[in-house]
Amino acid sequence: MHNVVMEKYKDHIAIIGSGIAGLTIGCILLKEGVPSVIFEKHSELGSHGAGISLSPNALRVLRYMGLKDEVEKISKLTLTTRILDNTKTLYTSSSNVRTTSREMLYKILLNKYESYGGKIIYNHELRAIDSDSSKVFFLNNSNFLVKHVIACD
Repeated sequence: MHNVVMEKYKDHIAIIGSGIAGLTIGCILLKEGVPSVIFEKHSELGSHGAGISLSPNALRVLRYMGLKDEVEKISKLTLTTRILDNTKTLYTSSSNVRTTSREMLYKILLNKYESYGGKIIYNHELRAIDSDSSKVFFLNNSNFLVKHVIACD
């Protein structure tokens, strides 16, 4: 495998990073029948962080993915947005944003990706992309020929 270009994924879209963006695009591609594979630099999955706000555009994508009901169960709809400075309100507007924890959203996306048969290749930290030849190179000396690359890290 070292210094030999592996062609196993030559008809796949390579997704770099298995975070929220990587899992989302992976789900959409697999749902549409487009072969894809996620390369993840860590040895295991995990999402850390606090809350996340999902705008109407993000909610449309999640609805398209068939995740509307699951997302509604783990989130809260915010109808008003306020920007505060100490005790004084600087700005108020109506909004249609859902808030949830990153971890809960991540778990829903991971479950959906796995339900499509999605594959994640661990311990593959990107070193370089050769866009002329569609090759991806990783720090562990593995190289893959792929159809296209989407960077989500």
